[in-house]
Amino acid sequence: MVQEMLPDDVTCARDAYDVLMSCCIEFVHLLAAEANEICEAEQKRTILPEHIVAALKRLEFGEEFLKPVEEAFPEHKKDAKERTTERRNQREKSVVTDEMLRQQQALLDKAREKFFN
Repeated sequence: MVQEMLPDDVTCARDAYDVLMSCCIEFVHLLAAEANEICEAEQKRTILPEHIVAALKRLEFGEEFLKPVEEAFPEHKKDAKERTTERRNQREKSVVTDEMLRQQQALLDKAREKFFN
């Protein structure tokens, strides 16, 4: 991912890559800890995207950082809702399929019983 962000004629030394990864990990830990505090203050048990945005604001990240996050958030919510709907539809479809199989088996059992009696 680092190399993708660099121009084609620039490479990233392994040491620089390692330092960058350490910084990213520290950033995620800091952000998660802050979001967790916000979450606990609201007496919630799950960190939501809203808590992450609030944590970024509390940690005073500038608008140049917050703006893309806030712009991406509605798209994330829409995608998450679509995934939830897809999962629900799959479950309902599975239930319908299971019920149809049970009905089919009952009809076959009934036909078999008539045939042999």
